[in-house]
Amino acid sequence: MKRYVLISLGIGLLVALVVVIFYFLQIFDPLTVRLNAVFEKLGFYPAGGKKVHRLVWAEILVAVATSFWICWCLADLSQTAQKVIVFITFLILILGISPTLALYGILFEPFSALSALLLGTGAATIFASSEYGNRKRTLEKILGRRISPKTFDELLESPKPPNFEGQSREVTVLTCRIFNRVELAETLPPAEFLRMTNLFRRVISGYLASQGACLDEAGPEIVRSFFGILKNEPNHAEKAVRAALALKTALKTLNHECQTRWSLELRAGVGINSGRVISGIYGAREHFFFSGVGPEVDFSRRLATANLQYGSDLLIGPQTFTLVREVAEVRPMEMFYDPETGQLTEIYQLLAMKEQFGVSEREMRDHYWSGIILFREGKYQEAIESFGKARIPGIEDAPLEFFMAKAHLKLGESRGGNNPKSQLTGEGHSRLLGNL
Repeated sequence: MKRYVLISLGIGLLVALVVVIFYFLQIFDPLTVRLNAVFEKLGFYPAGGKKVHRLVWAEILVAVATSFWICWCLADLSQTAQKVIVFITFLILILGISPTLALYGILFEPFSALSALLLGTGAATIFASSEYGNRKRTLEKILGRRISPKTFDELLESPKPPNFEGQSREVTVLTCRIFNRVELAETLPPAEFLRMTNLFRRVISGYLASQGACLDEAGPEIVRSFFGILKNEPNHAEKAVRAALALKTALKTLNHECQTRWSLELRAGVGINSGRVISGIYGAREHFFFSGVGPEVDFSRRLATANLQYGSDLLIGPQTFTLVREVAEVRPMEMFYDPETGQLTEIYQLLAMKEQFGVSEREMRDHYWSGIILFREGKYQEAIESFGKARIPGIEDAPLEFFMAKAHLKLGESRGGNNPKSQLTGEGHSRLLGNL
């Protein structure tokens, strides 16, 4: 908010200069003489004939301070009621200083401070009516607390105003979803279930917002956010995967707290997908919401749910993989056939950023990848051997065990001549995506 504050203080400086010039031109002197006569007539000054004196430096200081403070406050506040309260508070303080000091034999001229108050209020109101001056109120009204203070300040200080009209934009959608919501709801008392889901919502949404995401949905079982929806960000996919990898730690901490407080495990997974959405303000004047709409949004939700199938934690779609393949390490899951689009889609498990991926980890990943290729070629025995080389002793790897078991099953089916295809297309690809 540096630029915003500097502009408001600049307006205050101009107001202060005008008031000081008026002061030294003695424009307020006639009113001061009348005020002195009123105080004498009403007996405000102390008895005994003590000489009444003025504190010129205090009068100038109060007028200058009022100029800066009223401009800053009224420009910064976005609610009209708050501005009225601030104005009335300043007015009462200024009007109360003069009679109070008169009781101690000090004549304080309030007219310069009152002029600063009125001129500052007018100048701040004019500034607030401009696009830039009204931007803070617009951002608070449309986005509220769905973004971090840092992102809010970046939008506020941007030379160009944010565009909330309908537009097509490349974004990355990150969805975090609880798998065992039904189990938790049946086990916990309603009040405790509410506390647990609110804890999930608060922790995950707060973390994603702090990483530069714009929250789209934050409910009891799902938190969805956009990277790159508020402004053009060429690295929106990289920011999303970095946030997701760090989110693993937050999920582990959250799960540990749930086990400590409720003796129950909170299982959740993350789905990340990139693509084009139509962003803008949806809804009526009374009920509106800034969001993005497109198939990538729903696909991100399906990816988050697909983690339950494999026992994985972070899954990314093909477009995200294309955008981050140079900076992130992944391993393939399955080729899915989507009945809605009639297309094959490969999804990947996000492992780490390249700079954090060790040599031994890369070797294990390569064995796994070879096993997936052999599995798809129908070489199930070779796939099992490759998967075995990918195992790390003492470390549980649910996706690896999933495909190992699947390879054993396929090997047995091929030897027994039984090959059921109830969940496959005509080409043998899984229909699971359409059922998520």
